[in-house]
Amino acid sequence: MEVVAVAKNRQKIDYTKDDIKAIKEGGLLQQALMGEEEETDEDEDDDVDEATELANKLKALGYNA
Repeated sequence: MEVVAVAKNRQKIDYTKDDIKAIKEGGLLQQALMGEEEETDEDEDDDVDEATELANKLKALGYNA
């Protein structure tokens, strides 16, 4: 069995700082939208609708919605 350190068919991708920042922001946005756990009806605040709840999560991340 022959083990190689680097795959022969792998292409190197050079990411810019902006690319890495966009990837990380997308991850944070997705985490905020999905949340750690899915909320149940008992957990949700009945006075706040879904759009307001999303706007609050985006605001917490620094996005102006």
